[in-house]
Order: sequence, then C-alpha cells, then structure tokens
Amino acid sequence: MRNKFYTIPNCPHCARARTFLEGKRVDFVEFDVSTNRAALRAMLTMTARAEVPTIIAGDSAVVGFEPESWGALLKRSAELQVRDPYALPPSLGRDPYEGVD
Repeated sequence: MRNKFYTIPNCPHCARARTFLEGKRVDFVEFDVSTNRAALRAMLTMTARAEVPTIIAGDSAVVGFEPESWGALLKRSAELQVRDPYALPPSLGRDPYEGVD
C-alpha cells in the first residue's frame, strides 16, 4: 500500500513535507492536484478539503504539514501493512478474498 501525497507546484509546505517523507524513506506516490483533476477529486472525496500538502495513508488522511501528525499517520500505516486488521482469524480457514485487491 503506497501512501498518497497531494501537492501543487511552488508550495513551500509541500517541499518541506516531501523532504520529510524522503528522509523517513516512506513509500509514496505524489499527485499534483493543480493539473490532475482525478487526483483532486480523490483528495476531496477523502478529506473534503482543497488544501495541500495532504497525505493519505490507508483509510486516514492528514491535511497540512505537521511532522508530529504525519509521523503518527505513517506509523499507523506501517503497522497496517504488517498486520491487516481485517484479516480473518486462522481458525476460520482460508479467506476466500485473499489476494483480491
């Protein structure tokens, strides 16, 4: 699961956030919402706010760059990648939807 990072060109807060993500070696894909309307719609659907930088990790989002809140979100995202909270317990047998994303 890649983290989604929404930006616009020449945004100093976006540049700081990008440096933060790169420094933490976070796997992310960056979207320029000034030119990518589909990405803008996706960001608005998740956050209901047209503000950048925004990061979406799993089912959570943080709007605006604050290292503490981004760090907490990324930590939660990493934990979800290690252990799927929606996984069926082994006692129920194989998940019929395993591998279908």
